[in-house]
Amino acid sequence: HKFDSPLLGRFCGYKNPEDIRSSSNKMTVKFVSDRSVQKAGFAADFIKELDEC
Repeated sequence: HKFDSPLLGRFCGYKNPEDIRSSSNKMTVKFVSDRSVQKAGFAADFIKELDEC
């Protein structure tokens, strides 16, 4: 993993963020909980977009 890569965002609370796009085929997600609410965690979908040019 390249930890010097740019941060794509930081998201807190219950609101879903807008779509997040990576310029490569890799993305690291760090999930941190303060344990104040016990829920199922988070879900993520990965979609590959093809450039048809």
